[in-house]
Amino acid sequence: MTLESLIPSARPPVVLMVDDEPDLEHLVTQKFRRRIRAGELRFHFAKDGRDALEKLREHPDIEVVVTDLNMPNMDGLQLLLEIRARHPLVKAVIVSAYGDLANIRGAMNRGAYDFLTKPLDFGDFEQTVAKTVDHVRAIQEQVRTLEEKQALRVIVDEGTLYFMLQKTAPSSTSEPLSPPSEPSTPPPSAPLVGKSAG
Repeated sequence: MTLESLIPSARPPVVLMVDDEPDLEHLVTQKFRRRIRAGELRFHFAKDGRDALEKLREHPDIEVVVTDLNMPNMDGLQLLLEIRARHPLVKAVIVSAYGDLANIRGAMNRGAYDFLTKPLDFGDFEQTVAKTVDHVRAIQEQVRTLEEKQALRVIVDEGTLYFMLQKTAPSSTSEPLSPPSEPSTPPPSAPLVGKSAG
């Protein structure tokens, strides 16, 4: 699976890159410049964990966060905890030095969906992000289905309640219960006939 394979059937993937390396934004935008220009892929960039949380607040359509672990202000491990608490439908991919198993394990325990190693291989990057986007959208679809079922259940419950109210209405009521309607205008009174003069 690649990012390109997601494009014909769905909206463009939206990825947030979090790294304090100043050259990363230029590198990524150059690598994917054709797809970015064509509107097939979108990126946002943040320099640390705090900046990333602000970007997530500003752009709720972000689906995947690709984050370095070692950053100032808020590192990647703390960012993972914040994402899991504040944005449960967003999944994170960490970028770590090759062989840094302790940090990778810690990140996975904090909710990272997958990991990449430095130096960044863009073929691996593309496949990993595509797989993560696919996973996020599967979860989003499950949530939508549950919400639709819940809404349907509420409608059915209201209909059942209305039916039960009709069944338990007093027997003297000849008309079935119905929602309140506008009061009807009473008929005009018949004119009074005066007594004739005697």
